[in-house]
Amino acid sequence: MATEPSNPFPLVGYHGPAYFCDREEETAIIEQSIRSGVNVTLVSLRRMGKTSLMAHVQARRAAKKLPTIVVDLQATTSIRGLTEALATAAARSLLGPGRKIMEGLRDIASRVGASIAINAQGEPSLAFSMQDRRVDGAEDLRRLLMMIEESKQPVLVVMDEFQEIVTYADEQAEGLLRAYIQPLTKTRFIFSGSRKAMIENMFADHRRPFYASTRHMELGALPEESYRDFVRAWFKTNRRVITDEAFERIREVSEGRTFHMQLIANRLWEDQSKTIDLHHVQYTVSAIVAEQSHLFIGFRALLTPTQWAVLLAIAHEKRALAPLSEQFRRRYLLPPASSVKRALQALIERELVYVHADGHGVEDPFFAEWLRTTFERP
Repeated sequence: MATEPSNPFPLVGYHGPAYFCDREEETAIIEQSIRSGVNVTLVSLRRMGKTSLMAHVQARRAAKKLPTIVVDLQATTSIRGLTEALATAAARSLLGPGRKIMEGLRDIASRVGASIAINAQGEPSLAFSMQDRRVDGAEDLRRLLMMIEESKQPVLVVMDEFQEIVTYADEQAEGLLRAYIQPLTKTRFIFSGSRKAMIENMFADHRRPFYASTRHMELGALPEESYRDFVRAWFKTNRRVITDEAFERIREVSEGRTFHMQLIANRLWEDQSKTIDLHHVQYTVSAIVAEQSHLFIGFRALLTPTQWAVLLAIAHEKRALAPLSEQFRRRYLLPPASSVKRALQALIERELVYVHADGHGVEDPFFAEWLRTTFERP
């Protein structure tokens, strides 16, 4: 059940539609796809609001007594790990919290051949034994998905950070999962990921098992007017105002990332000034960047001089349309194109630089702001 936050711009968790901004079109597309029996692939940059959108969809389904299972694959490394995470999430979603969860876990454990384990935090989960032919967990996963399919109400399964299955040692992980999902007629899936190139390749390459099997959906930045009206409305409830210049600066620094805009708004709410202007935003952004500077400093030691120079150039450019061009390299005193290309690839692999539709940019907007304000442009 959603809880009322003391600050209307919460940074963690879903607190109900009043604290959730827009995404009406995206919500409608997802719900229409589910009704039509179509699975969805959802991709976006990090901290763009995928998790909140999924929680919003889940809450709307819960109001209709429709179950949703959300499983995060970030920490999984094998089919067995995926199966155990999915089984535990299924028990919690389908059977409820508290003492009932233990009953649910026991029921599922008996049906899919698992046992109940207690983690270091005292939380119960399901585990599968590693014996004989069941060592890869494939049959356990098949039985678990069939059990979910047999639920009284149609289930939505959200697999977050879905691209992680590509890293599994199980070479047939994609093929097995696709084979087990394909026969399901009631259960629908959302495959969500933040490593855009990796997850898009899974669904766009005709040689891959999941090729053309879902509706592709990319989550972009919130419309500027939507978030501006959302922020203004909340400040108005407290008889406070935020100026146009202040909001423009929030949008500029955050690059439209939902979490980063929300963090700035969260801090500004704690400021008791009746009018929030550009000065307040500048001060707040500087404070946030300063707090995180110890993390940013560490990146420099991990990068080669060329990688650091390319990263700094991209930060100052904000969007580098042609980072390999002679004009760009001259402007920022960079080495030959071949060296810049290798450095750029390394930065992308480390997820420090992301390829946007309008060029290359630093993945974390606050990191980009720190680079621009700490290091002068060459």
